[in-house]
Amino acid sequence: MRRLKIFFMAMLVLSSALIFSLTAISQDTTVSTSTASTSFENTPEWNKIGDYLKQTWLAAKKSGDMSEKYRCFARVDAPFDDGDANFMTSKGFIIQMSSGTIANGFVKLQDLQGVAKLPFVRSIDLERMK
Repeated sequence: MRRLKIFFMAMLVLSSALIFSLTAISQDTTVSTSTASTSFENTPEWNKIGDYLKQTWLAAKKSGDMSEKYRCFARVDAPFDDGDANFMTSKGFIIQMSSGTIANGFVKLQDLQGVAKLPFVRSIDLERMK
């Protein structure tokens, strides 16, 4: 009978230790997830965005409407091929035309960071009409 009590106490201690360690692990992942969700302005991709597009993005963020689509151009690494175009399209950049190291098209502001993260994209800015 005494052995049975010791066995159950040991199981209780082990299960408590397991629950405690799992709780600690989940708290660590929560902290790292919140760290990973830093704002776009504090990422290296933000430096790929031109000044006019930055102003537009900040104004839209302030208003809360990031769904607006803007005509942009992106400078990309050469050679820009169909695979690169497909990657840009998958991230939300709707390509109308590409020539050499420039891709023209549309992007929603909510998709801008995903496009800027692409390694072959060097810069993105608003296309300004003269």
